[in-house]
Amino acid sequence: MNFLIIDDHSGLRAMIRDLAASMATMIHECVSGEEAIELCKRYAPDCITVDLRMPGMDGLTCIHHLRLLHPSAHIAVVTQFDNDALRARARQAGADTYVIKDNLEPLQHFFRLLSTQLGDE
Repeated sequence: MNFLIIDDHSGLRAMIRDLAASMATMIHECVSGEEAIELCKRYAPDCITVDLRMPGMDGLTCIHHLRLLHPSAHIAVVTQFDNDALRARARQAGADTYVIKDNLEPLQHFFRLLSTQLGDE
């Protein structure tokens, strides 16, 4: 499974990378939505994690663009904002799941589920 981690915080990228490592065939990381879009023009990730607040393009706009580039990618928002309105906007933009940075256990579950699903294809 190919992963793309989009977050401007290197420590969080490292934590997500550690969660994905056992399932990943390739992991790319970037710090902005603009960088992610350029990367996705050359690389087709199966799973993408996106922070909502980054310099430049916000995560919701980034998700919208990524969905256009890779409609079959599985997208997880990983954010510090536990907000129902943001959850709804993330789903509307094309996110599959919404995880709060304080508890990454649901993200690990999401990765395992994807690994099982993609392994069966």
